[in-house]
Amino acid sequence: MADSDAHSSTAKDACGKLKYALSVWQQRRFERGTRYYELHLQQDLWGGWELLRIFGRSHAKQGRVICEPLGNLNQAVGRLEALTAYRINQRHYQVV
Repeated sequence: MADSDAHSSTAKDACGKLKYALSVWQQRRFERGTRYYELHLQQDLWGGWELLRIFGRSHAKQGRVICEPLGNLNQAVGRLEALTAYRINQRHYQVV
């Protein structure tokens, strides 16, 4: 995917500076026993959308972070909802 396709919906102000849609950013946390899972929907430095998946064991020093770049806001929200449903229904995590 070309850069222009991935960031084509990026809004800019009159001076050409990027405008971030902070009101759309979301963060969700799930827990099951000693495990945790977080989803962060946010924009990258160029205004494109990305989904951060952060997971690991509670009270452990190590965990994992996966950054998944997404093409547009609709795709990002769809992926967020799909992963939320999977964590709750299939993996039996509780929303915190």
